[in-house]
Amino acid sequence: MVNSQVVAEIVDAFKLDRLQDNIPSPVPVIEVGVKSTKNSYTISQTSSNTSATVLTTSDTNNTYITGVMLSVIKDSSATSTSSRVRCSQGGVYKDLAIITGITLTAQQDTTAITFNHPVLVDKNTAVTLTNSTNTAVVFAGCIVNYYIDEVN
Repeated sequence: MVNSQVVAEIVDAFKLDRLQDNIPSPVPVIEVGVKSTKNSYTISQTSSNTSATVLTTSDTNNTYITGVMLSVIKDSSATSTSSRVRCSQGGVYKDLAIITGITLTAQQDTTAITFNHPVLVDKNTAVTLTNSTNTAVVFAGCIVNYYIDEVN
C-alpha cells in the first residue's frame, strides 16, 4: 500500500476534516518478510613486493567494506614504492588506501580509514593488497573490516 493511500484511509476511517484536523504526513512503508543479517568480519594480510588477495567477495550476497588499515615498512634502498588496498566497484579496481614510499629513505607508515558510508564491493571479486618496488624489499600489511549483507 502506498503512503498516501494509508493517510487517505485514516482520514476516511476517523472522519477527519482536512481543514481543521492535524492530518499526518505520509509514513514510511515497512517491507515485511525480508530478513537481512549482517555478519561482520576482520581479516588481515601481509605482502612483500607482490600482490596478495585479502578476501574474495561472495558471489550471491553484497559485501561492504567499513574500514581499512594499511601499514608499510621499507629500508633505505627501496625506490619507487607503492602499497595499496584495492577493490572492484562497478567493474573497475579502485584504491581504498595507498601509501607511497619516500625514495632511498627508511620508512614506516600507517594509515587507517573508517568509511562514513560502507563501500559496496562487486560480487565474486578479490580485495587485494598490492605492494611494489623497483629495488630492495617493502613489507606491507593491512586489516580490512567488512560485513556481508545476507538477505533471506
